[in-house]
Amino acid sequence: MKQLLTKFIEQTGKAKEFQLFLDLMHATPSMRYAVIKVSGSSLENQMDTLAESLVFLSQLGLFPVMVHGAGSAIDEKLPHSVKKDGLRVTSKEGMGVIAGIFERIAQVFVSKIEEKGGKAGIARGVFSCTSKPGYGQVGDINAVSLAPIEALVSNGILPIVSPIGFDSNGTPLNINADTAAKSLVNALCPKKFLLITDTGGIFDSQGKLLSFINLTEDYSSYITGGMLLKVNEIKEFLQHASSETAVVITSAENLLKELFTVKGCGTFIKYHVIHTTDKLSELDLPKVKFLLEDAFQKTLVDDYFKDASKFKRIIYQKDYEGIVILKEINGIPYLDKFAVLRSCSGNGLGKTLWLETLKHYPKMIWRAAAKNPFNGFYYGQSDGTVKTPEWHVFWRNLDEAELLSAVKAATQLPKTLLEVSP
Repeated sequence: MKQLLTKFIEQTGKAKEFQLFLDLMHATPSMRYAVIKVSGSSLENQMDTLAESLVFLSQLGLFPVMVHGAGSAIDEKLPHSVKKDGLRVTSKEGMGVIAGIFERIAQVFVSKIEEKGGKAGIARGVFSCTSKPGYGQVGDINAVSLAPIEALVSNGILPIVSPIGFDSNGTPLNINADTAAKSLVNALCPKKFLLITDTGGIFDSQGKLLSFINLTEDYSSYITGGMLLKVNEIKEFLQHASSETAVVITSAENLLKELFTVKGCGTFIKYHVIHTTDKLSELDLPKVKFLLEDAFQKTLVDDYFKDASKFKRIIYQKDYEGIVILKEINGIPYLDKFAVLRSCSGNGLGKTLWLETLKHYPKMIWRAAAKNPFNGFYYGQSDGTVKTPEWHVFWRNLDEAELLSAVKAATQLPKTLLEVSP
């Protein structure tokens, strides 16, 4: 583990966040952590980098399912093939060429992973299809078999999936790689669906990389053109997806940073419905109490909600899966509670709530217990920290005149979460 951590730090520079994210990942079955779809051009140009990252993940006991495209390789071999509605009309002869290309790409990828010290194998027979009328040997997926993937992962082998399906007669059918990956996401219900592209993320109309997009917001004012079409496709998929999967668009060289750091190095996309209020009366307080006690594994004091005037703002997910509670200290916003249900850890909700909070409260102060496992995250998000034996106090954008009295007041606040009696 020490060697792996050293390698991660060399690539990301984020030592404090490594263990936090690793713990969240290991809370999920190894093959249900992520489905990764890599474009043909990214695989061609960044195969070494991607293979190294995948080997690193497998050494941590994580086995994402890889789905690859072919991109220009098929265009080069079938320059006169016709595309209709984004799908390549595929003749019997063309299918033979496409199958050969996918097999070659998968075999080369497996060899590269093994060259880097890992183990990989091709998962065959994953997709059962029917032929799409009017498109030749193009398949509509009607069933996904996870057995070939499970067989590989159970033996410590990274699964590589090519977008080829078979009909009931055993006829091979060409599948759009994005469609194949989405079908796997619906079957596996992973924490994350990662798209490895050359661009490495979604950019706004000014060319700035967007680190996070909450699809419940109106993003059409700052995302345009092809980027907007891509985000709209992702939104439609997530609205009908069978899981709470988050979509991440990143590049091969930034894959580990995106997985193991809060800020990431790509675009994190999630469909979270977030509400805000300054009135306790608008909340389901028993659900808030359950959320806080589940997240902290402690008991909330009986009079926590007694004085409604103390609550400045509450930001929460509509089903009470996560919440941020803000009060005030000396007129400064005080982050009193930041919590996500343990069952929702790692699905991006905490990141959504945090970014939503910073958007409205760039200036604030908060404290956490000295042994709080999220302190590593807080260190990276704050301008400074004062440590006492019991509390670590953090702040953002406070001037010197405000700082001393605010920190003192934060450390003197009474406890509102108590250890559960044995």
